Amino acid sequence: MSTSSAPFFQNLYFDENYYLTEKAKALNANGEGEWTAATTAQAIADAHMTPWEHFSRFGAFEQNANGAIGINPSPFFSVSDYLSSVAYVNYSSLTAAINEVREAGDPITHYATKGYIKNCTVSSVEEGDMVVFPTRHDLNKTFYFNEGQYLENKAAALSSINFQGQSWTAESTAKALANAGMTAWEHFVRFGAFEQDAFGDIGIDPSQYFDISRYYSDKADLIGSSVEDVIEAFHAAHLDPISHYTHYGFLEQLTPRATGLDPIYMQNESNVPPRSGDALIDSLLIREDTWASMNRIAGDDNIVHYHFLSKEEIATEVPIDYPNETPMTEAQIRGFEQAFEVLAKMTGISFEETSRTDNAQIICMNANLGISSGITYTGFGTKEDAVIVALDNTGSSKDANANPVFGTPGFETICHELGHALGLEHPFAKQMDADHMEHTNIPKSIETKAMTIMSYEEGNSTSASDGTIVAPWCENGTFYYSPQDILALQYLYGTDGINGSEGVTYDDVLA
Repeated sequence: MSTSSAPFFQNLYFDENYYLTEKAKALNANGEGEWTAATTAQAIADAHMTPWEHFSRFGAFEQNANGAIGINPSPFFSVSDYLSSVAYVNYSSLTAAINEVREAGDPITHYATKGYIKNCTVSSVEEGDMVVFPTRHDLNKTFYFNEGQYLENKAAALSSINFQGQSWTAESTAKALANAGMTAWEHFVRFGAFEQDAFGDIGIDPSQYFDISRYYSDKADLIGSSVEDVIEAFHAAHLDPISHYTHYGFLEQLTPRATGLDPIYMQNESNVPPRSGDALIDSLLIREDTWASMNRIAGDDNIVHYHFLSKEEIATEVPIDYPNETPMTEAQIRGFEQAFEVLAKMTGISFEETSRTDNAQIICMNANLGISSGITYTGFGTKEDAVIVALDNTGSSKDANANPVFGTPGFETICHELGHALGLEHPFAKQMDADHMEHTNIPKSIETKAMTIMSYEEGNSTSASDGTIVAPWCENGTFYYSPQDILALQYLYGTDGINGSEGVTYDDVLA
C-alpha cells in the first residue's frame, strides 16, 4: 500500500519554533556564541534549508543541550528515547539503531514507516505525554493539512497550465508563496481551496486525507444546490473546507474523503485485513481471523442489514450470557439509526433494518453489562455471520444509554460499538491482550478520543466547576467519529461501500 502517515506525524511531532529554540540551546551549550531561535533560523535559511530539512539531515543526530543524541523536534518526541527504543526492540546497539533511523531519513519518518510495525515507542520530552489540541480546528488542521503535500499539489496545478512557462516544484512554489508574504496554510485558505488543481477539479487538496472537490460536491448534494454556488458561498464567507468541516460539516454529517487510500477487499478466505502501511489505520484494524467482516458477510448489493431483537426473540434465542436482557427502547433505536446514517455517509454502505435475525449482519439489544457501557462480539447462536451489539441497561451506564442522542456519552457508546462491528479495534489492544502480538499501537501521546472514538482516553480535557470532565475541542457534538476512525473505515470500505473500489492512491494522484 502506498498510503503513509509519515506526513501526519511530521505535522504532529515537528514544531518549528520549538526545534529552533532547542537547536539554539545546543549551540549555546557548546560555547558557539549567543544563539536565539531567530538567529538559528537565519543561519539555516542561509544554508538553503528549512528547519525540517535541517532536523532530518543533521539535528536529529546531533548532541542536544543536555548532552543526549538528538535535537528534539517538539515537546512530544524525545529523539534519544526513541533511538533507545529502536535499539531495545532490535536487540542492537545504539549505533546500529542510529544507522537504521538515518537510513529511513529521520526519527519521525522512521516511526511512521517502520518503527510502529516493530512497536517502538515514542515518548515526550517534558512531563505529560499527551498532545493537546486546544480546539477541534487545531486537530483537523493538524490532521488534514500537510504543507509538503499541499505544495506538491499546488506545484502540479501550476505546471499543468505551464504557469510562467516553467515546471514547478514544491520548493519553487514554497519560495513564491514566501515572496508573496504567505504561508502555505494562508495560501490554501485564501486561494488554493478555490483554485483548479492539476486534474481540472476545483480545490488544491491539502493532504492525502481530504478531497476538496468531493467535499464541495457532497455539500451541494446535502443542501440541493450547485457546486458552483457552494464554492461561491465558501469563498464569500472566507471559509475554507477544513474550517467549514470543523464548525459545520461534521454536524451535518459530511465526511472528508481521502485521496490516498487503497480500499481493502476481504471477500476471500481470510478475514483479517492486511496492513496498510499507515500506522493510524493499522492501529485500529481488527486482527482476529474469526471476526465477521462486513466485506465478507454482507451481500453483493452493498446492504448491511440490522435488526433490533424483540422481547420474544430474546426469550427464545438467549443471545448473550448476561442478565436482564431487554429490547432496545425507541430512543435507543433512534440513536442507532442516526449512527447508521453517519456511517453510511463515511463508507458508502447502505444500512437497512430487517425484521429477521437470519438476514441481519448487526443485531442489537440491551443487557446488564456491569462496568461496560456496551459490548460487541461476533456470532449469534449458530449464526456466525453476524455481530451482536449490546448496551448496558442496569449498571453505571444505564442513564447515559437511555437517551443516546448526538453529542451524548450514550451516542458515543453506540458509535464505538458499531466501529467494532465494522472492523475497528481499540488502539491499545496489545497493551490489554497479550494475544494481539501483531497489533499496531499508535503513540500514547495521541491515543485519545480526540483522534479516535475507539480509544478509552478522554485526552484533551479539563475539569468543569461541578467536577465533570469536558473536552473543549469537541463542543457541539463531543462524542463522534474522529479523523483516524474515518481514515480506517475508508481503508476498509472505500467510500462506496462493501468491497468498494472508489479512491486512488496518493502516488497515483501525483503521477
